[in-house]
Amino acid sequence: ARENRLQRRESGMVLAFAEGLRLHVSYRSATGYLNVVLRFGGYDFYIDDRTNVPQGTLNSYPTATAAAVAYAQIIGQASLPAEFEGVTLHRSNRSSSGYMGVVYRDDGGQEPWRAMIRINGRQVGLGHYPSAVLAAVAFARAVEDKKARAPAHAAPRAGDAA
Repeated sequence: ARENRLQRRESGMVLAFAEGLRLHVSYRSATGYLNVVLRFGGYDFYIDDRTNVPQGTLNSYPTATAAAVAYAQIIGQASLPAEFEGVTLHRSNRSSSGYMGVVYRDDGGQEPWRAMIRINGRQVGLGHYPSAVLAAVAFARAVEDKKARAPAHAAPRAGDAA
């Protein structure tokens, strides 16, 4: 069983495109794909349930690529808004939330999404929210506020949000 598990993990290459879809490649993920996880026990793969995908779409898949294709199909069907409440949101392909400055931290509360921004080299929390979209709105407003306060001649510091 262990040998089968390792073959399944190591056999496939990480593909950028499959079945006509752009897959969400992640070099940080052990599977090679954003929000695709090897199930505990290591026999199949699944889409991380902390993502912004509709409930009932989180099945198990025999390969990481199959799970990545399913994730790309789901994201394509239920794409995240680029604007909300008149605010342009900062999308991110590197974040599991789909938005820059938004992370999922489930501590048992009703508001598991956190918004954070880097100001003057320090990480600053912007609050907890019930959805990734509302946290993304808080981040986008903080970015606009930061731009408004910055002197026109000041160059942005490395790692600070634009």
